[in-house]
Amino acid sequence: MIVVQRDGRLAAQVTTDAAGPGAVPLGGIDTGLGGAATAPVTGWALAGVVLVLIGAGAVARTRARR
Repeated sequence: MIVVQRDGRLAAQVTTDAAGPGAVPLGGIDTGLGGAATAPVTGWALAGVVLVLIGAGAVARTRARR
């Protein structure tokens, strides 16, 4: 239902959506990985973890010498 103006007055007009889908979709909407999905570990992620571990080891070794 929409409100239109006719001859200076407001009137209600009932309309149907002709562009609507012919069938009701089943299941959820495919939105990609989203924020809650787990992504496979790639080579870049693994390399980043290795670099962080090497950096943490270097910091620990430097503090142990003091």
